[in-house]
Amino acid sequence: MTRSTRFSIGLASLPVLLASLPTSAAEFPQDFVPLPEEVQTVDIKGRRVVVKYRPALKIRTSRDGIEIEIFVRGDLRHLQAEIAPLLSGQKQNEECGKRASVDSVTARTEGDALHLRGTVHYEQWKCRCAQIPEFHGFKVKRRTRCVKSRLFRQSARVCVKLRPKLIDHGARLGVTSEVTCARPTSGRILGALSNIMNLENTFKGLIRGEVEKAVRKLTLAFPREVMRFHPRFRSVRFYDLGGGILGLEARASARASRDELPRLLELMK
Repeated sequence: MTRSTRFSIGLASLPVLLASLPTSAAEFPQDFVPLPEEVQTVDIKGRRVVVKYRPALKIRTSRDGIEIEIFVRGDLRHLQAEIAPLLSGQKQNEECGKRASVDSVTARTEGDALHLRGTVHYEQWKCRCAQIPEFHGFKVKRRTRCVKSRLFRQSARVCVKLRPKLIDHGARLGVTSEVTCARPTSGRILGALSNIMNLENTFKGLIRGEVEKAVRKLTLAFPREVMRFHPRFRSVRFYDLGGGILGLEARASARASRDELPRLLELMK
């Protein structure tokens, strides 16, 4: 059967065609046809992160056209390995205000969440400034001089649970965050002072902001032939690939005209 003959048959024969396409039931839901693995390399703050995706398609026809369902599994182990150096270091450095840094970051997948643990060091500084006259012969100049003093310092081990979420009705991905622990490692005991410093939320905000920037740079590797139909995510979740390694699973959908059926079937061969 030639290719042109194959695509000239009616839509009623679509189930027969799909049944003849290769499948991998162990890896994808029923009736989804797996496509070749896609490899994506992105630059995140000067670090090259490699992400591997395996998409699969399922198509259904109706009077209105074709509904395309996309199922994607991604291996994010390289991103997970880069999270610690990505999050570590100086995050806030206000001369007369907040100073925050993060170190000892670990990242492990547990269930449907990425659990991050790190130590946040937080300081609050205050400056007292005054105009000081300086005499240069008959001329007097005034210069502003400030005396800095540290009001308090606190370090704590903070745990944050991250999950992916849909934004803009599935147009893109974001991250939700939840603080699950906060234990002091130095300074005063967490409590009223922690509320003043907002230590947990400071750490959560720093981590969520950095990870969200990373996630937004990742474009799930939908095939080019499908991307032109502007698919939207329907669901997304993290999962454990084994040994705490981060995986991502997403579903998306798009619609196309019946004229696109030959191209889609060619893609799924």
